[in-house]
Amino acid sequence: LARIINEPRRGIGERTVSRLLAYAEDRGMAPVASLAAAAKDIGGRTGTCLGEFAHMLADLDGIASESAVTITLQEIMHKTGYVAALNAEESIEAQSRLENLQELLTVTEEFDRRVGGDLGLFLEEVSLVADVDSMAAGAEGATLITLHSAKGLEFPAVFMVGMEEGLFPHSRSLDSEEELNEERRLCYVGMTRAREELSLVWARTRHIFGRLEACRPSRFLREISEKYLDYLNGSPSQIKMWAPISQPPKSAAAKVKYVVGMVVEHSKWGQGRVIETSVLGDQPVILVEFSGGDRRRLMADFAPLTVVEG
Repeated sequence: LARIINEPRRGIGERTVSRLLAYAEDRGMAPVASLAAAAKDIGGRTGTCLGEFAHMLADLDGIASESAVTITLQEIMHKTGYVAALNAEESIEAQSRLENLQELLTVTEEFDRRVGGDLGLFLEEVSLVADVDSMAAGAEGATLITLHSAKGLEFPAVFMVGMEEGLFPHSRSLDSEEELNEERRLCYVGMTRAREELSLVWARTRHIFGRLEACRPSRFLREISEKYLDYLNGSPSQIKMWAPISQPPKSAAAKVKYVVGMVVEHSKWGQGRVIETSVLGDQPVILVEFSGGDRRRLMADFAPLTVVEG
């Protein structure tokens, strides 16, 4: 709670957080549960800010209970003002965080498509990934590190992934010779971490910001002499000639394939009826009422649904 209550800034300082925590402790309550009551007790402008924050959390809790993970995440990004604050910051760090958020949306879209949009299951899966990341040193497995962290280290075998234009070198570096040279130096650092075997990997296609795009191999690959390279997939001509092609975006209206009144079947929740259609960003969204009155807001493009009755 302490990490998000004033991020971005919403007029709730450290003293107010301390008062909130003391209020909750005195009454044997969890800090989040005590927000609304503490807001009334504290009063004034600070109390109003606390009350608005409590109301926002309640709204998001309701959204999370009936929506796909991607919708929940998009609503969090919008309602908290976090994305707006990053856009206003106009710094490289803020831009990097925005790109991370976009990539997270790509991950949640894939999860919604594969599992069906249960937030609890998504958090459980993320937790399992974190457990893998915390494996004890020396245990069987691969070490996942950034190029900056790799300095001074050596490994018998090294895999450098994401060797694509726009990723490595990053798109922000393409207009600056100085920044491009810095990334070229980092590439050399990564390559020279390998004692015996080095694998350089690029993807033909990649989900970027929710869209499938064809990828162009990194220019750094073209700068390596052919005599040092063996190709497991692809060929020298592909590395030299491959050009990026983006799928043309479709309007959300054109992608909607469900209509109000339609009966659908979900792989997990069974049959239900579409009671509302809408658009969030450029994604079509449907609200489905399942048996027992349980309502779920789903990403129309990704939800595992089949039409039972049109």
